[in-house]
Amino acid sequence: MCKRVWAAGAIALAGARVSAGQSTAAYRAQLDSLARLWRPLAAAEVREHVAPRSDVPPVALRVGILSVRTDSADLGIARAAAERLEPMVVRAYGTSADRLSHDLFLLTTTGTPLSAAVADSTGRPLLRGAVDRTVDAVFDAWQSRASEAFFEGLDPALKDWIGGAIPFAPLRRDDWSNTRIRLLLEGSRATRDCANGNVARCSQALGVSPPQNPLVDLYDPGERVAIIEGYMSILRRADAPKFDRCVQSHDSAACDSLGALIPSDAVPLPTTPAVRQEFVRFVLEQGGADALARFLEPGTHRERIERAARLPADTVVARWQARLSDQRTASTALDGTTAASSLIWAAACAALALRSSRWR
Repeated sequence: MCKRVWAAGAIALAGARVSAGQSTAAYRAQLDSLARLWRPLAAAEVREHVAPRSDVPPVALRVGILSVRTDSADLGIARAAAERLEPMVVRAYGTSADRLSHDLFLLTTTGTPLSAAVADSTGRPLLRGAVDRTVDAVFDAWQSRASEAFFEGLDPALKDWIGGAIPFAPLRRDDWSNTRIRLLLEGSRATRDCANGNVARCSQALGVSPPQNPLVDLYDPGERVAIIEGYMSILRRADAPKFDRCVQSHDSAACDSLGALIPSDAVPLPTTPAVRQEFVRFVLEQGGADALARFLEPGTHRERIERAARLPADTVVARWQARLSDQRTASTALDGTTAASSLIWAAACAALALRSSRWR
């Protein structure tokens, strides 16, 4: 169809040249004739691209900002799930929730279980999965897929920093405990310093206040070697002997020289996406109504945080770290339990391995 439209356009352009002695009226008549050829083809092209897909469920309903399509047999389940989801989306996303108004929430009969999906406005599924035939199951599936669909619409730099969809629900005690444990277990002295109370290190590790030399300032020598090794395809090509001295012999001078070749924005943040997502959830909770809309406005990470929370970024990070510190007792207990359990299972596995070894 595109070829036909472009062909008609080429004909129109060729025929629109004014020949010598041609009157204005004759020229206008020629254009009108060519336009009559162009318009039906262009309209057909539009219909071809926006026509609903045949596999989209036939029954349509609207619940607030949510557009739902389902099979008639599951209309009641779809409506009930959408009525639970819509106010949660609006409460979590505020005015930014309108970003989801162009998507379709699909519930399609495929026997048992059902298929729950979020699709674009043409019906092309973006996210899908099988669910049980219950309101709770459909609600849970749509809730997860709505946050993922919303995340996919963010600008690339912001997506890269956050690293994943932000859940709707407010932060719970378990979320804080898990975040502190992640900081303690991640491979950077900066994250460990952050977990143990250093607010400035938290700001650096989260990417709120990046240091001038992140490779040196955020990572100890052993951690720097691992990062340099991760860029082997580039750095070894630049200087193979130096790369080998760094990676194999841990030659600090060689490592420092190679590390200087890595741009600061190519050095990975020491925090995992899960930690940054929890931090952004905290920022949005601080800001209240329409914090997300303010957060999504263009700017640096620091600018987004300050707009969303309506507080200085350093204050937000300090409050976040203080909440982490409240979990220290629970986290320490959990660390001890986890460590003891791990040692017991490791010993059991080692004993079994020795008993069954072919080297007996």
